Amino acid sequence: RYRLGNFDDWNLIPIYDKGLFINFQCRRDKPDKRIRFWYKDKDFRPVLFNKEILPFIDTVTIVEGMVDCILLNQLGLPAVCSTNGANSWNSGWNQYFTKIKEIYFIADNDEAGKAGALSVANSLGLYKVKILRFKEKTLKYGALDWFRDGGTKEDFVNIIRDQSRYGFEKELI
Repeated sequence: RYRLGNFDDWNLIPIYDKGLFINFQCRRDKPDKRIRFWYKDKDFRPVLFNKEILPFIDTVTIVEGMVDCILLNQLGLPAVCSTNGANSWNSGWNQYFTKIKEIYFIADNDEAGKAGALSVANSLGLYKVKILRFKEKTLKYGALDWFRDGGTKEDFVNIIRDQSRYGFEKELI
């Protein structure tokens, strides 16, 4: 579905907006982790990745990375993300969430994740977005790490339900 590819030791995730190809996110882990875009267009703007699912669902998870987004969708957990990470939310995307009843933001365990989650919650509505942070885990720990560590879908769903907090709740900090 995502038309993933590989070129010259880079994994490629194509990015589309309204059915039109925009760019590739290029990723690799060896010899070191790197993420970049294929085209270096200075006018390239973040895209809401996987937004096509939003008219058909009433619960969604917003994650920081495209790989997290793909993984959650493969597990049957509808997810979207910005192609540019935690702090690149575009308030113009709010229109896609008007009929969504439950919104969860899964933040990586770092300041960028926390700031991005609060930015999205402020944009979509403080009483509409619940945030999950893995505060007890290592720095930068996120949804993908949960599954790499052997976590199950069922436990992940339970943690989202039981530990997510609104941005204004003290427990989030």
